[in-house]
Amino acid sequence: MKVLILTVPTGGGHSSAAAALAEGLRKRGSEVDLYNLYEIVSPIKGALLDWGYRFATEHLPRAYGFFYRGQENRRTNSYTPSPRRRKTARKSKRLKEFLDRGGYDVIVFTHVFCGEMLDSIRERHGLDARVIGIVTDLTLHPYWEEALRIDNVAVASECTAESAEKKGYLPEQILITGIPVSERFYIQRDKRDARTALSLDEGTPTLLIMSGSMGYGNMARTVKSLDSTLDNVQIICVCGENKRIKRKIDRLKAKNRILSLGYADNVDGLMSAADLIITKPGGITLSEAMAKRLPIILYGEIPGPESHNARVLTECGAAVRASDTNELCRLADGLIKTTSARDNMKEKISRYARGNAVASLCSEILKNR
Repeated sequence: MKVLILTVPTGGGHSSAAAALAEGLRKRGSEVDLYNLYEIVSPIKGALLDWGYRFATEHLPRAYGFFYRGQENRRTNSYTPSPRRRKTARKSKRLKEFLDRGGYDVIVFTHVFCGEMLDSIRERHGLDARVIGIVTDLTLHPYWEEALRIDNVAVASECTAESAEKKGYLPEQILITGIPVSERFYIQRDKRDARTALSLDEGTPTLLIMSGSMGYGNMARTVKSLDSTLDNVQIICVCGENKRIKRKIDRLKAKNRILSLGYADNVDGLMSAADLIITKPGGITLSEAMAKRLPIILYGEIPGPESHNARVLTECGAAVRASDTNELCRLADGLIKTTSARDNMKEKISRYARGNAVASLCSEILKNR
């Protein structure tokens, strides 16, 4: 079976989900091509989109959140002609030519912009390949209503399925699989062994702090506050691509052990070593942490989908949410000191989290080969 996976690298989550699924399909014997959509249709527009997303979410988060909320109130869908629909149709010509050459049996995408183009191609030209969209957050973004002609939409939970139905998807289109993350995250490693592999003390409580692939937020200030508040802990910081933040953390005079990292490709090992994670509520990081049954403190969200993610997880008790640094330190201190509180959160995570999403999606994709 020949599978095409399309993504758009606005942030790291969409690309991570695509890579995890590609890895799983290849392990199961499928031929898989993985592409950034804009490498096919317009590299220049893709670069501008990526830059614009990074700039808006880092420097203009309130404006980004205002725009996002406005788009959530749209009422058009892929059965209703609109200026956006016509624009998407014009962009899809190069993708159609690419698909004609590829001979794909299944097309999977992890960003709704891909779905809009595929929906337009199916409407205007027909498309024989099965098309599956993967939602990488706990609710559906704006514009998923522009891709109602796809065969299936894979979602994180029953709650996300309700969101999909509100967008216009039929129940038979919806697959409740969870969000795909690398299958490495479902391997439960011994905590002491994981710490030893990182040259950390085996018996010292350990916090993991992540700020997303782009290194959002004032992590140095957060680490400094946690270090001054907490005693006898170890702190692992993953700064992503933000070298400036990493340099600041490296210069801190801390009383606790701090392991400062840039981009990390061993996040599964870092999570195995940790007692809890402090993170902004990106869908992929949350899914990775839930696969590890790792207690979660949410802090520093990007307005929009991450706000919805935070709401969903806190309402079901699978995470707690800090509004400022003082509350963050209080919550971290309580979870580190109270084993029963961590165990209670792990139980809530187990109730909410799905199983191995990659395995579920691979089974669904390959069942008719």
